[in-house]
Amino acid sequence: MSGFLTESILLTRETTAGAIAANPVCIKYLAESFDLTEEQASEAVNLLGSGGDASPEAFGTSSYSGSVGHVISIDNSPIVLTHVLGAALTSGDATASTWAATTAFAVGDLANGVANTEHTFICYTAGTTGATEPTLQADPNDDRNTRVTDGTVVWIVMPKLVVDTYELTQIMPTFTIEYKLIDASANTFYKRFSNVRMNSLPVSMTGGTISLKASIDFMGATAIESEDAAWTTPLSGIAGAQIVPHFKDYYSYEDCDVTIDTVSLCETDSINLDINRNVTIDDAVNGCKIANNGIPTVSGAMSRTFETAEFNNAKAHTDFALAFNFTKANGCALTLNYPLVKPKLADPILSIDKQTMLSVNLSAYGVDGTKSVSATVIYPSLVDSAGAIVGAY
Repeated sequence: MSGFLTESILLTRETTAGAIAANPVCIKYLAESFDLTEEQASEAVNLLGSGGDASPEAFGTSSYSGSVGHVISIDNSPIVLTHVLGAALTSGDATASTWAATTAFAVGDLANGVANTEHTFICYTAGTTGATEPTLQADPNDDRNTRVTDGTVVWIVMPKLVVDTYELTQIMPTFTIEYKLIDASANTFYKRFSNVRMNSLPVSMTGGTISLKASIDFMGATAIESEDAAWTTPLSGIAGAQIVPHFKDYYSYEDCDVTIDTVSLCETDSINLDINRNVTIDDAVNGCKIANNGIPTVSGAMSRTFETAEFNNAKAHTDFALAFNFTKANGCALTLNYPLVKPKLADPILSIDKQTMLSVNLSAYGVDGTKSVSATVIYPSLVDSAGAIVGAY
């Protein structure tokens, strides 16, 4: 007897709630934990005249809920932003510049390939390019994060970079997620969840680390498995399906700059602002609050070294702008902006062995013309198993 192991988890964006696109782009999703489970509503039914026998249960609508734990990476950040904030407002190439011979480039400059149109060059060491463009692999994922010397320039090479912008909207796209289990005898078992919604996105900084390790609530009401009579084929078996690999390319503490009113944060013990759609599984099953995609809240807390000015600002509930800015040397970036953050007064936390800390609860909000959350992400194009770019998420 051999047990089943998880071979893959595929995710694809839906055209409308519950509808898989023709020729779907299926991303091999990486997760540290995956505990979506299906449950079926039931109710004891008392049968009159049963002679005192035990009553049976009537079974009703099934639903699923749970969470998927993962570290936010340069590849899955647009997925999370799409399904928590809403569909991207704009999407396009990260740069309009292209590679040119005998041309000076500065550190951080981006240039799309000319002969290698599915690549972006990111300047790692400033200098002047050579006479001919470097020759790269046909599959841009094969060159991903490699360094190439070109004249006196050193490039980092990536699949063509794109940029998406987001803001908190009433559009809350759904997706399908499917897992495949396989045992030592190549027996397979599939489970597919459709009309999946993400409910929250926690982001925090604690001590010397930035935590983008999020356990995001997933929920919905439509599930099917390969043991069901209605099952036809897995996502990978759909005609025209394109399978896109995923990568472990994470942001780190060194990649992040947290700012308050554009000034880098210092003397901060911890800070977090969680985006929550506040949709429950009952809402998802019954359609309540789904029409307007929940009642969003953005709240958290901050612990900083006690200073009189900070204390007075909290007493006055003085608004400030908060931003998490992540930038990697390979040109990828993620910025989360909270333009209107209101602090709530809290007493100092007294400690004998370290400085006194000011603990403040936070909430972010929006006004006419200014959303409570906006985001920009620069990330690699999606590339299928044959090495062809199939677009952005």
